[in-house]
Amino acid sequence: MSDETGRQYPARTQSELENADVTGVERSNLHIFANPKGGIGKSFCSRLLSEYLHAVPYDLDPSNNTLFRFKGLKPARVNVTNLSSHGTVHGVVGAINVNAMDSFIEHLVKKRHPHAVLDFGSQLYEPLVEYLDESDF
Repeated sequence: MSDETGRQYPARTQSELENADVTGVERSNLHIFANPKGGIGKSFCSRLLSEYLHAVPYDLDPSNNTLFRFKGLKPARVNVTNLSSHGTVHGVVGAINVNAMDSFIEHLVKKRHPHAVLDFGSQLYEPLVEYLDESDF
């Protein structure tokens, strides 16, 4: 997995994630904006919260990267799905790539930012809820 700058987040196995050394790592607050309805203001709220908290915003919407357009926020564009940047299907529609998502979450933990704002697209709502349930978040 990589973001818009080309930084690579290598996929991790479940055992690597469970045994990751996070000693001394402060807990980060992940602020997640997700809803199954499009056009309700997820990106707008993500932008406001990012500005208010001086947080790092992450645009994880594979088809409508609205948050990424606010260059002043210096948002990161991250694809954790089985969809291309044009929204075409490479697997199950809207499916989250578990290895990519795990690597991305591990990256956020290691960055030690007190806040990170994650803006998900509407097509990722159900897969995200499923991922969070299975990951014991």
